[in-house]
Amino acid sequence: MYLLLFIAGPATYLLRASFLLLAKKRPLPTWLADALALLPAAILAAVVVQSLALPEGALDLSPRSNPHLLVGLLLFPLAWWLRRRWHWLLVLTLGLGMGLLWLLHWWLG
Repeated sequence: MYLLLFIAGPATYLLRASFLLLAKKRPLPTWLADALALLPAAILAAVVVQSLALPEGALDLSPRSNPHLLVGLLLFPLAWWLRRRWHWLLVLTLGLGMGLLWLLHWWLG
């Protein structure tokens, strides 16, 4: 078991480091650089949608049993509007979402 860890660790590191070292010598094609620029947003969207729509591992679109989805849908327009204006107000959006979620949990029981 430990032998596998000692082999897999450096192998993973070398694979990642080789990409970075090769990218220094040769510039990335523009199509690849554009695709890599969109990768963080795609990963974040996948994580957020999964946590909102699949809270227990199964699809739950009912606002009564899944208040996270309701709060997410209510706050999405505000977050979208604030995304390029005032970054510090996005923290307010998170706080408002947490407060709404607490209120819904209290109200729905």
